[in-house]
Amino acid sequence: MSIERSQNPAVSIKSLLRRYTSWLLFLVCLLCSSGLQQFPPVQLLSLKILDQSFNWQRRWQPKPIADDVVLIGIDEQTYQLFTEPFALWHAHLGELFQALALAQPNAVGLDFSFPDRSFNAIIPDSDQKLLSGLAALKQVAPVVLGITIEQSGLARKVYPPFLSVAGEDGHAYVLWQLEADRVVRQFKPVKDRDGNVLPTLVGNLAKHLHKPMQAGYINFALGSQLNYIPLQQVLQLYQQQDITKLKQLFAHKSVLVGTVLPFEDRHYQPVNLARWEQDNANFVPGVLIHAQALRSVLHQGFIQPIPKLIEWLIILAVCTCWWLNLSLGRSVLLLSGLWGAVYAAHWYLLNWGWYLPPAAIALSSLGVLA
Repeated sequence: MSIERSQNPAVSIKSLLRRYTSWLLFLVCLLCSSGLQQFPPVQLLSLKILDQSFNWQRRWQPKPIADDVVLIGIDEQTYQLFTEPFALWHAHLGELFQALALAQPNAVGLDFSFPDRSFNAIIPDSDQKLLSGLAALKQVAPVVLGITIEQSGLARKVYPPFLSVAGEDGHAYVLWQLEADRVVRQFKPVKDRDGNVLPTLVGNLAKHLHKPMQAGYINFALGSQLNYIPLQQVLQLYQQQDITKLKQLFAHKSVLVGTVLPFEDRHYQPVNLARWEQDNANFVPGVLIHAQALRSVLHQGFIQPIPKLIEWLIILAVCTCWWLNLSLGRSVLLLSGLWGAVYAAHWYLLNWGWYLPPAAIALSSLGVLA
């Protein structure tokens, strides 16, 4: 007599549906988690975490720099001493270039607009004073003139003789691309309306200094807060022919010249680099961003985002937590551990020049364990 094992078809179907539903929901979680990588608010959240990491690194893990970039600032006192309009500062700028020629820097970047025409009709021989100073400096070190943009979107013209003296790779754009929150964090290629890549101030300085350039995130953890030497102080040293002091300040260093005025040419950046302004909400003169970008190029290069494939594989690993059958308390403990591990990896990689966006991974773990 044979005994047949009875099976309940309803139970089998229910178990099968549960299994398929579980896999379907897992794939939905995986798809949603992968999509978080490209979701602008999540990307912005990762950038905010990056900003905080830079601030914490500057506080707890400072990275001092030898032979730092030197700033020459045009401040409010400069405008009080020089009564002419800025467009007629030919003699003052000519003296500045003569002073820097005596100091023998490695390279000089000029983050301000040069005259777009001759002013000899207003002040005789003014063009010659500026041109002779620029030529003297060019014989000692490469010079890059800054090019700005008019309200029309076209490049502001520069008087051709100045461009000629500056020479090849001697002029470039001083433009920055802003993130969604109007903060400057990355160095990206600047393109014109036709898609052509335009030269940049930092890019041309790097070329003159024989440093490779690759787009990436500016390392705002490098170096201490920056200060500037007032332009009028440099001219005073030149007039006194204090060549020793000039060389102490600028010899064999990269020099940037730009305005540090309270309400002109300012941008938001992740940290406050202006030593002379402690409460400025990270709204700093543009020349400081050029300086920090140049610091990055000269020392460790720009921070590179990790490959998307690696980020996706990390999210895939996090999503496997879907299959864990945990209590609420253990889920909270696991979530806390995952978040700590993600931020630790973010911090560690940042020290080695890599950027791991933590927000998508953290939110993926939250969604899966929820």
